[in-house]
Amino acid sequence: MSATAAAPRDEADAPRSVSRRCYLRRSLPGVYHDEHGGQKPLVRSFLEGIELVLDPIVTLLDNLGPHFDPRLAPEGIVDGLADALGLRETAGLPLDARRRLVAAAMEVAAHRGTREGVERVLALAFPDLDVEVEDSGAVTWSGDPAAPRDVDRPTFRLRCDPPPPASTARALNRLAALQRPAHVGYVPLDEAAL
Repeated sequence: MSATAAAPRDEADAPRSVSRRCYLRRSLPGVYHDEHGGQKPLVRSFLEGIELVLDPIVTLLDNLGPHFDPRLAPEGIVDGLADALGLRETAGLPLDARRRLVAAAMEVAAHRGTREGVERVLALAFPDLDVEVEDSGAVTWSGDPAAPRDVDRPTFRLRCDPPPPASTARALNRLAALQRPAHVGYVPLDEAAL
């Protein structure tokens, strides 16, 4: 056996298929379990065949929960879940960041459009960066939507120390711009200074 060959798996470690679990045959009354003349009863043989045919379907259904768990799901499923949960802007992020964002999708949706929401999304997407969201704190209102504003528009900006690489700064800017409140301006990280 070569050093790169896979170690043999213990059969007890493998998940049992439907036919090995005998879930249909075990539900039969005792009279159908008795062998007469050394032969299996016809009903047991018939149900054994049905279990073999249903094996792939029932195995898929048995494993459906883990298949959609963002911590375990294949990359395509994670992307599909992100899309279905309104996290389309995660497409360019590493798989681990997308998994974290999908797992926290309910919390992200609850705080979307708030400073706390922007901070939470950036912390999930970039856990190794110390990103700070600064809010101007400005508030405006008017009874007339066409009236000119005398104050600056509310804005927020990102600060990151140490500055991230340019590609990471672009990803941070894109994600923050999509998560920001609709009425608030955004001052992106200065990519030229990086």
